[in-house]
Amino acid sequence: MSNNVLVINAGSTSIKFQIINSKNKEVYCSGLAENIGLETGNLTAEDSKGNSYDTKIPFLDYEKIIKIVHEIVIKVIDVLKIEALAGVGHRFVQGGEYFKNSIILNEEIEDQLKKLNNLAPLHNPVNFMAYKLLEKYFSSIKHVAVFDTSFHYSLPESEYIFPIDYKYYSEQHIRRYGAHGTNYRFVNSQIEKELNRKNLNLIVFHLGGGASVCAIKNGKSHATSMGMSPLGGLMMATRSGDLDPTVVEYISKSDKKLQISDVMNILNKKSGLKGVSGLQNGSDMREIEKERKNNKRAQLAFDLFVKRVNNYLGMYYFLLDGKVDAVVLTAGIGQNSISIRKAICEKMEKTINVKFDESKMETRSSDNLCISKEESKPNVWVIPANEELVIAQDSINLISNE
Repeated sequence: MSNNVLVINAGSTSIKFQIINSKNKEVYCSGLAENIGLETGNLTAEDSKGNSYDTKIPFLDYEKIIKIVHEIVIKVIDVLKIEALAGVGHRFVQGGEYFKNSIILNEEIEDQLKKLNNLAPLHNPVNFMAYKLLEKYFSSIKHVAVFDTSFHYSLPESEYIFPIDYKYYSEQHIRRYGAHGTNYRFVNSQIEKELNRKNLNLIVFHLGGGASVCAIKNGKSHATSMGMSPLGGLMMATRSGDLDPTVVEYISKSDKKLQISDVMNILNKKSGLKGVSGLQNGSDMREIEKERKNNKRAQLAFDLFVKRVNNYLGMYYFLLDGKVDAVVLTAGIGQNSISIRKAICEKMEKTINVKFDESKMETRSSDNLCISKEESKPNVWVIPANEELVIAQDSINLISNE
């Protein structure tokens, strides 16, 4: 049986895809379609031998993208002379209380998935649409759903129940579900290898366009910042993160043209870094970093982002009784932003006496990197995210055991 999997990570404005061998971990092809629906829409892809499969098509839509992805997969298999796909692995953000593990998709599962759209309105409908489009092209192989929420089913009740009338949980399943669990699983396994120990206590910050933090206790999710949907918790690229719920009612009442759904759209798509900075490309931390010296609102956005991270760092450090084996930064900002890294670590130096290696602090690496000095406890690591590998491995495990 082949170990090759097409991994799809579909978002509202972009689709990432990879062809991965789940056994030897080789990435045969990696691609990104971005600016979906805009005139600047384009798709870039490259195989492991450096062959390019780039396409620039204005106003790319999902149907066009999936058709192109299918064509690229066929070409890559032919050019690299690799085995055909064993399956397709799909990232789904929200599994609700239905799905506590990854699962092979079928009609019955599809019906359950549709019921979860309101829990992740920016993500699950798009995840589902990408699956249905790909199913047309890859109908002879299995499709697997891997859920961001699965890792967080170990949360204690006191962490996932909201302090509202309990009937909303018992009758409507309103609770904390969390997100980014697939990458938290990966990061946890990487730190276990680095420290050569299991059942670790970690504080992991997944800092990208979407951002969250997870306190891992004895190798399992113990607390996490995102709530019922990916809107809660840390400040993000375009999402507000935590705020007083009264704000929603107040804005809708102050502007009679706005419905609750309009305000939620503002909190999801026009807030966070973008909303505070006011910059045209303010959702991109690189733009914030470039402009913040001469733009007070850009600096404010930067400061708020760091403050929210440090608030959760302190809270989760206490939650784990100060028994923390490592603090980890991961995902796009966590891995690549030196200024964010420094701002977070400066607070750790002052409060928990962690000492840092200055040369490593300035290093961007595609490998796991410990940026604290050896004698420091906890260690501080930068770990590149790799949700795709976890999705590929889950897919092969399920398909081979069916």
